[in-house]
Amino acid sequence: MIHITELGQFWLDSEYRTQGIADLCIRLQGDRCSVGCKACRACKNQMKLLCGDGAPGDRIVSAGGYRFHIDPALMDRAVMITVDAAGGIPVIRPSNAVL
Repeated sequence: MIHITELGQFWLDSEYRTQGIADLCIRLQGDRCSVGCKACRACKNQMKLLCGDGAPGDRIVSAGGYRFHIDPALMDRAVMITVDAAGGIPVIRPSNAVL
């Protein structure tokens, strides 16, 4: 499930809708952050938003006029993903630890 905050929607529309992009991928950017905590949720921008159709087998979730392509294993671990841009900084945050 994807939850988009009001500021997140504004950021997505400013960044992607103006270019006619409706398909986005959510991927893990890397492994654990430098602190190495087991319950890390979004340190070092672990979750990344990319343009594109994704990979075969991705789960497609529609929200806010966008189609998000997400690896099924990542979606199962994250449960819900929030797209926000509080303070003007885009953040993609899972509700559960994804490590």
